[in-house]
Formats: sequence, C-alpha cells, structure tokens
Amino acid sequence: MSLAKSYCASAPGSLMLFGEHAVLHGSAAIATAVSSRITVTVTPRQDQRVLIHSDSFLSYEGALSDLVPTEPHHFVLAAIASCALKTGCELHIVSDFPATVGLGSSAAVTVATLAALHAWLQQPLSHTELAQRARQIIREQQGVGSGTDVVASVYGGVVCYQPEPWHVESLPLLPAITLYYSGYKTKTADVIAQIAQKQADEPQLYECLYDLITFCVESAKDALQTQDWAMVGEIMTLHHEVQVALGTSDETLDTIIHKMKQQPHILGAKISGSGLGDCVVGLGQVTDDLNVEQIFVQCSAQGVLLHEK
Repeated sequence: MSLAKSYCASAPGSLMLFGEHAVLHGSAAIATAVSSRITVTVTPRQDQRVLIHSDSFLSYEGALSDLVPTEPHHFVLAAIASCALKTGCELHIVSDFPATVGLGSSAAVTVATLAALHAWLQQPLSHTELAQRARQIIREQQGVGSGTDVVASVYGGVVCYQPEPWHVESLPLLPAITLYYSGYKTKTADVIAQIAQKQADEPQLYECLYDLITFCVESAKDALQTQDWAMVGEIMTLHHEVQVALGTSDETLDTIIHKMKQQPHILGAKISGSGLGDCVVGLGQVTDDLNVEQIFVQCSAQGVLLHEK
C-alpha cells in the first residue's frame, strides 16, 4: 500500500428507463448512465484518521477503528469500512449534480469511492465485482436496492440488468433525453414500503402490474436493439400508465408528463425512479419552456473511470 500519491475515480449518475419496482421482484430493468458524474479523490494518511470533504455536505472526521456509517456520508463510510484499511485517509468528493436530484447519487458515490480505494490498495476489481460490492453496501445502508443504478454507474451506457441470476447486457444509447425535476423527492425506501403495503392488500393486482412492467422492459429491449425510437417512446408512455396504477405517480408528475407529451419532438415520457416526486424523463427534446426545473444531461457511454493524480 503506497502513501506517495492520491487516487481518484469518478462514476456517472444514472436514470432508470424501464423496470422500476418490478426489478425488486426479480425482473430485469433498463437504465442509462448520464453525463453528470461524481468524483472521489482518496489521499492516504500516516495516522488512523478518516476525513471526508464534500461540496454537498458538511465535512466528517473520525477514527478508522470506529467508523459508524451515518448520514449523509453513510455510503462512503460503509465503503471505507469494507476495505480493511491499515491507515486512515482523506476523501474529497465533488459532484456535478445535487444529491436531492434523482440521478443515482448514492450509487455513483459508492462506486467511485470503492474504485478509488481499491486503486490505492492495488486490488483492482472487475466490473462485476465492483457492482456487486457497491450493491451490497447500498442494500445494507438503505435496507433495499435492486442495484440497477449501480450497474449503470459501473458499466456506463444503456444497460439491461437482471439481478438474479446476475446478467448485464449493453444496449444502444438513446439519441436525446429531456429530464425535469418535480421539485421534491420521497426516499426510495419509503416509496418501496408504501408499495409493499398496497401489494399486501391487493396481491393479485400487483402481480399483474409487475407482469406488465416486465412486458415493457422486454419490449423496450427489443426496440432499443433495433433503434426503433418511436416504439421506445410508446413503451415509455405505457410504462408510466402502469406506474400510475402502482401508485407511484401524483398530480405534479402527471402534469409534467402531460406537458411533455404535448411537445412535437417528445416520443414518450415517464417517471424515472421509484416515484412520488423526483424526476420525469422524456425521449426527445422539448422546444418550449414548460416552467418546470430542467436538468440538462445526456446519456453517456462512460462508466466508472480511474484518473491520474
């Protein structure tokens, strides 16, 4: 283990395109990496202290032997604790996007932290190993998580991901996307808990809804492979209607999607992510001002990267 230099890695944010909620029950999902990234720089220390500096949150300082993963740095601290370090380190975290926006910030920062730490340890991880390690950390800290956003951050591009058995397949990049932020966010774990309660009350209905989402994923995969963008857009719109039935939409999200669908160059639109707030994604470009906060991102082929320091 060298103490002579810093080690830097970055990972992209991500967007769920198809498969929300059903992926938690074994179905496949499709996500894309985006152009906005989180960068983590690890500088080894001679002592046993761990320091975290972030442009989004207050700094953290503690002893390596007494790391307790607590918000807002719980994913980073859990990643550090998983690496069995012999000395402390200092981490600098820089993000191209705020953590309040649903671009998979938890996955991106976990992936980038693990990649930088393992570069320092001279223990490189394969994409599969890195994604599975990051997924495990997020599940431990969040209580639930499919790993779809992790896979997109590690591999980059548009990916179709099957949790069990593990399978990742690359798909063509979308030509253009438009993303709007609703202005608020419900924690993923809270949304999942609400849907689980509804499913317990109406198990047959929710089984049918998950089957419909699986159909959307399979159909979207076929359309992506042939680059039939009009069909991809139609499936996005259908997928949103299923999300409405699931109970993950609300008046604000439906209004944004209605406005987007009135745009001539939008082929389809849906909630991206767990729902009840967060982001709406559309296939194509909006030409008018919809009076909604727009987040400017593109699909990106770049996954996790190591950088020279």
